[in-house]
Amino acid sequence: MLGTIFHVTRFDGRSQVRHAGAAREWAANCADLGYRPPDLVQSNAIVWVEAPWDRVYLPPRIKRLEPGCFVEGTHFSVMFYGSSLLNKLSPLDAEEVVDEFISLRNLNRYMAIIIDSDRRTERGRLNRTKRRVIEGVAAGAATGVAWVTAR
Repeated sequence: MLGTIFHVTRFDGRSQVRHAGAAREWAANCADLGYRPPDLVQSNAIVWVEAPWDRVYLPPRIKRLEPGCFVEGTHFSVMFYGSSLLNKLSPLDAEEVVDEFISLRNLNRYMAIIIDSDRRTERGRLNRTKRRVIEGVAAGAATGVAWVTAR
């Protein structure tokens, strides 16, 4: 059995009830109640990387940014997507995603995605898939960031 979520607020002395049917509304309701992803058995954010070796390489570098501040599994988790799988992923919410894509935001609302540019020259252009993902992350800039490597 599925439940229905409503958001009740008080405005000008009157209660207002609004249906919260989308994933972003569920996340906003949890935030209004003071809950964060780790309270719901998630890391604060997921850092998406292209290759398994990036998954091994990145956590120690993150921890060196501010020693003792970032704990893997609580503050962040690192996941890899494999280069050819990027064309099946989307940083948009599930209801905004075309059927051919998998929504990364369903896994965690807060994300960083590191994309290898694969450019042969400094002036080389990113392919269409990479541009689509970067633009999708930019659309939710309050909860995500995309970073493209130099090469």
